[in-house]
Amino acid sequence: MGIDIAVAKNFSLDLDPDEVLVTVDGDLSGVSGREIRRKLASVLKEDAASRVALDLGGVSGLDSSGLAALIGILRLVRERGGDVRVIAANAPVRRIFEITALARVFKYRPAQLANASAA
Repeated sequence: MGIDIAVAKNFSLDLDPDEVLVTVDGDLSGVSGREIRRKLASVLKEDAASRVALDLGGVSGLDSSGLAALIGILRLVRERGGDVRVIAANAPVRRIFEITALARVFKYRPAQLANASAA
C-alpha cells in the first residue's frame, strides 16, 4: 500500500496516491477526534489524495465529540472535492451510525461492514 504514519497511540494514517486510510483503535472522543482531523488536514494539504477511508473496526467508544470529528473530516474532505467512506465498523459503531443517520451521510454499507468486521 502506501506510507504508514503512526500518528498517535489510537490512530494511524496510511497514505496512498489516491486514498488516505485512517485506522482508529480505542475511544474516538473530543481530543482524539480533533487530533485526527488536524493531522488529516495537514496530510491532505501536502498530498494529492482526495479520498479518505475510515477503518472504525477497533473503536471501543464513540461519543458526540467523536461524531462531530467524523463530520468535520467529511466536510474537510468534501471541500477539497473528495469523499469519505467507512470500510470497517464494529456493531456498536454501526448502531450509532444508524441511530444518528450518519449511515446515509457517509459512504457506508452495513452488510459489507458486518462481513468485514467478522473477518
